[in-house]
Amino acid sequence: MKGLLDLDAQNSVSGGKLVTAASLSRLELLLESSQAGISDVSTLVPHCRSLLNETFMPVINAHLHVGFPLPSILNMKYDNSSIQAIQGAVVLCI
Repeated sequence: MKGLLDLDAQNSVSGGKLVTAASLSRLELLLESSQAGISDVSTLVPHCRSLLNETFMPVINAHLHVGFPLPSILNMKYDNSSIQAIQGAVVLCI
């Protein structure tokens, strides 16, 4: 079985750090082969989504909540910055 996960990320600035919170936006399960005669795994999707949301996402978010320190350049304040994701990069507009 293969799983395809899409995560949404919400970025913010707090205490001079870039802080991210992730959420599960899409989950697909694909069965490559089965010796047990199972052919439809769609009934497992709600259970796997629940498992991921209750166990995996809190752990990921705990690590992301620590944040990534932003550089101190000319004593700039980042707290009211807007954040955009453009072509795989996170852009901080001060």
